[in-house]
Amino acid sequence: MNSIVILIVMIFFSYVLINLLLQYGLSKKHPLLNHQPTVSILIAARNEEKYLSTCLDSITRLKYPSTLMEVLILDDHSTDATSDIARAFAEHHQNFKLINIQTTLADLRGKMNALTRGIEQSSGEIILITDADCRVPPSWVDEFVKYFTAEVGLSGSMTLLSSAKTPSTILSSIQNLDWIFLQGIAGGTTALNLPVSVLGNNFGFRRQAYNDAGGFQSIGFSLVEDMELMRAIQNKGWRIAYPLRLSTTVESEPVLSLKEFYRQRLRWVKGGSKTSAWGYLLMSASFLAHLGILMPFLTDFVNPVIISGMCSVLLADFIFLFRLLKQFRLKKLMIYFPLFELFYLLYTIFFALIFFIPVKVIWKERSF
Repeated sequence: MNSIVILIVMIFFSYVLINLLLQYGLSKKHPLLNHQPTVSILIAARNEEKYLSTCLDSITRLKYPSTLMEVLILDDHSTDATSDIARAFAEHHQNFKLINIQTTLADLRGKMNALTRGIEQSSGEIILITDADCRVPPSWVDEFVKYFTAEVGLSGSMTLLSSAKTPSTILSSIQNLDWIFLQGIAGGTTALNLPVSVLGNNFGFRRQAYNDAGGFQSIGFSLVEDMELMRAIQNKGWRIAYPLRLSTTVESEPVLSLKEFYRQRLRWVKGGSKTSAWGYLLMSASFLAHLGILMPFLTDFVNPVIISGMCSVLLADFIFLFRLLKQFRLKKLMIYFPLFELFYLLYTIFFALIFFIPVKVIWKERSF
């Protein structure tokens, strides 16, 4: 039994150590560059009539000079009023443009195809991506471009979940904690020059870096086009940035049901199967450490050393999240921390099993 105790304690210790490294990464300052390059904002939209106007309204309030910025709304075969809403904005704002995606490039589908077509028709030095169900702050572009120093090819930033249409629920609050937790990991690893992911609804890249990587056509289809582009750009020698700052934070809609959550995370899990060795180490350490928390509840084996290790893992998560929530003025969400830990543990175990099962991914009414 002693060997089991030693193994579990080593897993707990490794997780806490990784957590401390991530917190160190988050404490590092990003170099900034005061400049105003030309910017293209791309919004891929498929059947987004419910949210698109709110997204575009937020973009009209951006402080960045309109003469240096273009907004391309990419209607990806919508069957609702998405195209009409986008066209109305384009008629009233000179730097807005509607692009109807009519053809599909070889080996590309869905959002990757729409973004590729949009990039082909864009002109900005920096390309920023957000989604049709997001709202951006007025400072979004001004602050985002500051992180594109000479060596940075791609940058991500924070996305918070906050519905513009419905009141917050327990599920949406737990989701928000989960997103903040995962993005904290992504930001910390990136600061250590070991990036694992970015979120596709709030990231940007240099046109030159995109061209160096060969673009999405060179990468080929992926369910997580953002992560694959990040890896391709990094492989060409560009640095990746992931500043978690309020000034570049966008708000997005939470999913409204466990069924939608399952589809969203299934896409992430299946699409992220090509992550780096460091990414697999992070996932394994988190999975095993949180699984170890269940041991005293599932067996008669209770050991004071293991109990101490469990408490260390939970305390590490608490401090990690509290630090981020304080930064984003969301400390009130800490009341959901116990539910978040349970939710995180259960879905981590579930998707660890699903990972090895060939199942279809449903995304934007399409099967992959």
